[in-house]
Amino acid sequence: MVRYRSTPEGWRNLETGEIQPYPDPTERRVLELPMVVRDIEPYASPMTGEMITSRSQARYDLEKHGMRLQEPDESPTKGKIRNAKFAAKRGLKVSDEFKDYDSSERANG
Repeated sequence: MVRYRSTPEGWRNLETGEIQPYPDPTERRVLELPMVVRDIEPYASPMTGEMITSRSQARYDLEKHGMRLQEPDESPTKGKIRNAKFAAKRGLKVSDEFKDYDSSERANG
């Protein structure tokens, strides 16, 4: 681990002797703060039906059942909705590309 000592010129690397100047106090810097991420909304586990209320519970549940989250780019429709019944039940709109799509044809044939 590199060690430094404060000197009037700047930080001195104790191994190499190089001096790293102090930052210019008049220079505008970005304020670095820790990032806070909201916890997840509670949902029922698709495998057991028990309520999942935290990220750690979700991770554990996925690992326990050998599942993983599907990334949006893995979806064959890329997150676009094509099933009219699905959309109507959830108050959503069928994507323009699938306006003429009939899901009954796919199920029967």
